[in-house]
Amino acid sequence: MGIRTGLLASITALIVASLTTAAVAGHVKRIDREVSIAVNRADGVFFGHVLSSRPGTCAEGARVYILQKRRGPDKRLAGTFAAAKGARWHVKLPGQGGHRVYAKVPRLVIRGKAGTTICRGAVSTLAAG
Repeated sequence: MGIRTGLLASITALIVASLTTAAVAGHVKRIDREVSIAVNRADGVFFGHVLSSRPGTCAEGARVYILQKRRGPDKRLAGTFAAAKGARWHVKLPGQGGHRVYAKVPRLVIRGKAGTTICRGAVSTLAAG
């Protein structure tokens, strides 16, 4: 192998490596999520699950807001986190009774060496109990 051939091979390898790194760093994964809500009217406990289109990602530990639907901006009643195992959540709001209450999971962007993960936000239906 001559000097030119070796030099050309080295330059080609560097270009391919830099393009591969740029492609991996720019990789974006979008993951859909769902959130559910129910209420136990007897003790005022609202509860539900956060579900993810990719198991093990974006559900466990997710931030969950409990809101009341109103005219104008909705009223934030509480906030909690989904459990680390099972992505279940619950919050006690005595006296609320579930009137026009829903759960919301905000959008989350996670940046890492392997690229960016976007966990899409989700809104539940109104609580029924």
